[in-house]
Amino acid sequence: MLGYAARPSFIYGSNITRGYGYTQKLFISLFAAHFVKRELESLFVHKFSHATMPRRNIIRNCVYYWSFALFIGYVLCHPKYTEPSSRVLVNASAAAMVVFELLNFAVHKQLSGMRRGDGDTARSVPNGVLFSLVSCPNYTFEVLSWVAFSLGTSLLSSWFFTLAGFVQMAEWAVKKHKGYVNSDPKVKRRKCMVPFLF
Repeated sequence: MLGYAARPSFIYGSNITRGYGYTQKLFISLFAAHFVKRELESLFVHKFSHATMPRRNIIRNCVYYWSFALFIGYVLCHPKYTEPSSRVLVNASAAAMVVFELLNFAVHKQLSGMRRGDGDTARSVPNGVLFSLVSCPNYTFEVLSWVAFSLGTSLLSSWFFTLAGFVQMAEWAVKKHKGYVNSDPKVKRRKCMVPFLF
């Protein structure tokens, strides 16, 4: 994404006369902030109980994220990008994305606080307001964050990224939910990831 943000002439041509629009500046910044947040959480918040990222997954994840960053970034940074006509929609989507990112962080912080440190395999069932309707609200808020991004940018490529992320996180949510139900049958009242539905 940030490579596109420099608008290299070999990609976009050398006759770029138009600067970045409001929506472009806003959502390029939010895109970058999302991934900075993820890196900081990996360094300072998450506690890992085992090799959660085998080498084959690292390659798959890099291809997944880089491909979508290229796909989304090319269009969002393009000099001919057409901004959504509603500034209200753009601003509301940006605000929603920030709120969902903060809620996602709050869930990660709570989950991290439930473990003593790296290597701790004890897994208790999380409770509290964020877990009252779903077992994996971190995935819920992650997807909602990308829904907000997609609404604000009106990019088809972003909607594909959001859908792909939802499918993967839904698979993880089902596994985690089953584990929580095995530990505490009362968790059955919750849904995996989408309140009241799934």
